[in-house]
Order: sequence, then structure tokens, then C-alpha cells
Amino acid sequence: DFSATFGDVPLYYPELTGRWLVPDVRWFPLTSSPTVVVDALLEGPSAWLEDAVTSGALSGTELTANGVRNSGGSTVIDLKRRALEASPTQRQVLLVQLRATLAESARVLSFAVGEVTVTVEQARYEIPQNTAAMPRPAEELGLDARPVVLDAQNRLARLDGLRSTPVLGLPALSPDATH
Repeated sequence: DFSATFGDVPLYYPELTGRWLVPDVRWFPLTSSPTVVVDALLEGPSAWLEDAVTSGALSGTELTANGVRNSGGSTVIDLKRRALEASPTQRQVLLVQLRATLAESARVLSFAVGEVTVTVEQARYEIPQNTAAMPRPAEELGLDARPVVLDAQNRLARLDGLRSTPVLGLPALSPDATH
């Protein structure tokens, strides 16, 4: 019943070198709107991941009451004034995070995204267009994006939906392993 009601959506955050986007998989009701997903992205990564990633969104960056809306086939994300304090690089990174996150969430939650535009209180938000050094999804490296978990037999396993599959070639960990 859970998988018929919820979908796993990766929220993307750049790892500390800024080269790759790392998925932070969260579960959302299949009826969730893009606003719910963007709110979660702006709140930051899960506690277990926060020391390994960063974000283009400054702490305290929030959506306005207009939040996320579809306008003429594109998605407009309207942020509060705090976003104006971000550097040009942080603005670029946030746009990359939003595009990657919304593309994946649209697939899972069945909504249209189109081009992603960011505004601040419905005014233009200057984001430099130089994207040569912007982070890219880690999947481009051929890495497995599924979360790694510790299963009931103390083995590292990949989580695929509600099922875990042990990572081949690795021994079980000690019973006191937690991280």
C-alpha cells in the first residue's frame, strides 16, 4: 500500500567539491505538488547527509505565498527577499538543484515542469548563465543513486523502493555499526 500512495523523490544537493549533485531521497504522497518538493529542498538535506553536501540556497531561503506555479508551460519559483543575499555562484547552483529536483519529481509525481525560472517576490532574479562548472547529477558517473542502508543482517545494502539488496562482495559489519 505504501508504494501505491508514496513516491521516492530525490532532492539534489552538490557535494562539497561542487562538481556533482547527490540525491537525498525522500518519500512524498503521490498527490504532492511541486511546492511541497521545493519547500523540502530549500529546508536542506537530511541530517545524515548534511556534512557531505552543500546548497545554493542560503539558510532561511523560503518560497513566497505564490510559491511554485506553472506559467505558460514553464515553472516559476518565487522566493522571498533572503535569496537576494546569495552570491552569483550560489544562485547558479540553486537553479541547477531546482532543475534536477523538479525533473525527477515531475516523473514520480506526474506534473509538468518545462523551463524553470526563479523570481524574488515576482521580480527578476539575476542568475548568471555561465554553467560550465556547475554540479551535475552523480548518475552521469555511472554511480548507483539508490540509498545505501544497513540491513537486518548488518550488511550494506541498496534500497530499491521498499526492498533492500545486499551490496555484493562486502562482509557483514559488526553489530554495533550504526552509520
